[in-house]
Amino acid sequence: MARLTTLACLCFLSASTVLHAQGPPSPVRVADVRVEPVQVRRKVTGEIRAVRRARIAAEEPGWVSELAVRPGQAVEQGALLARLDSRKLELELMNAEAESLRVSVVLTERKNASERAQADLAALLSLSERGAANPKELRDAEFDARAASAREQQAEHEHGALEARAELLRARIEDTVIRAPWAGRVVAKHTEVGQWVTLGGDVVELVSMTELEAWLVVPQQQFGALEQSVAKIELRIDATEETVFTKDYRSVPLIDPRGRSFDLVADLVQDGRLAAGMSVTAWVPTGAEKESTLVPRSAILRGETGSYVYVVTPGAEGAPAMAMMMPVVVTYSIGDDAVVLAHGLALGMQVVTEGKERLYPMAPIIPLPAGAGAPDEAAGQ
Repeated sequence: MARLTTLACLCFLSASTVLHAQGPPSPVRVADVRVEPVQVRRKVTGEIRAVRRARIAAEEPGWVSELAVRPGQAVEQGALLARLDSRKLELELMNAEAESLRVSVVLTERKNASERAQADLAALLSLSERGAANPKELRDAEFDARAASAREQQAEHEHGALEARAELLRARIEDTVIRAPWAGRVVAKHTEVGQWVTLGGDVVELVSMTELEAWLVVPQQQFGALEQSVAKIELRIDATEETVFTKDYRSVPLIDPRGRSFDLVADLVQDGRLAAGMSVTAWVPTGAEKESTLVPRSAILRGETGSYVYVVTPGAEGAPAMAMMMPVVVTYSIGDDAVVLAHGLALGMQVVTEGKERLYPMAPIIPLPAGAGAPDEAAGQ
C-alpha cells in the first residue's frame, strides 16, 4: 500500500513538473491553409555570370615593365593594369619629330621660293600686256612658277606624312599603358614583369562585379510558356540560401541540340555577397495549372530533418490550443506563399506565422488571427 502511495505521488509530481515546464500559452499569429489552382512551376538550375568578363589584351608588343594589379584586386575604370617598355617607340618618335622639324624648314623655303616665282610671273604678265616682255622669258617664268609650286606641295605632303607618323607613334606609346576599360575585379593574370607580350596577347582577366546575371538551363518544352509569361520567377542563391523574385528575365531563342534546352537570363542586384560562378536554383512557370496547398512563406521553418510548420490543434475542454509540428515539402514559392506537400495538411487548418520560433511540439498557444495585435503585445496583457 505504501509502495502504491509512493508511485502515485511520483506520478503526480511528474505531471505537475510537465505542466509547469510547459508554462503559460504563447500568443501567436496564425493564417489559414489554402487550396487553390496555381500555375505549375518547374525546378531548373544554373549559375551566376558577370555581364562583363574579358581578357584584357595588349595593343602593342613588348616586354612587361610593370604589372600593377593582382588577382582579386578591384579596379576602377581607367585604372592602370600594366605597362610595357616603350623606349624604342619614344626614340622613333624623337626621330620623326626631328625630321618633321627639318621638313618644316624646307617647306618654309619652298613656300618663299614659290611666292617669289609667282611674283616674277605676275610682273612679266604685266609687261606682256603692254608688249614689253620677251615671250621666252614669260614661258620660263611660267615653268619656274609651276616647278616652285610643285616643290612646295611636295614639302607639304612630306611634312604631313611625318606629322602623321609622329601622331601614330604617340598613340602607340599611349597603348603601351594598359588600363581597365571598365570597373571590375581582376580574376587572373596572364603575364609577369619581364615577360614578352605579343600583339593581342592576354595581360589580365577582368570581371565586372556590379552587373550580374543568372543563366538558367531550361528544357525546350517551357520556351513558349516563358515567352508569354509575365509572372515572377523565384531564384534561390545556393551559396547564401537567399530567395529573390524577379520579373527581369528573358529567353535566349536558341535551343541547344545536345540537351534540348535553352538559356533563361535573369538580372540580379549585386549586394556584395554574390560572385560569378555561384550556383542558382529557380522555379519557372510551365503554363499549366494544378490544385495546390498553399501556406504563407512566413510559416515555414527549417530544421536538420527538413522543412516543417506548426499547425494549430484544438486542446481538450478547458485547455488551450496546441502547436503540432508537421513536416512539409516546399515545392516552390509564389509571392508571399509557398506551395507545399504535406500528409494531413488540409483546407480549413491554420498554421503559425509569427511567434513560431519559440514554440516546440505540442506547446500551448493562443492563436491570433491576421490583423490582431502583435503576439508580443498580447503576451504582455
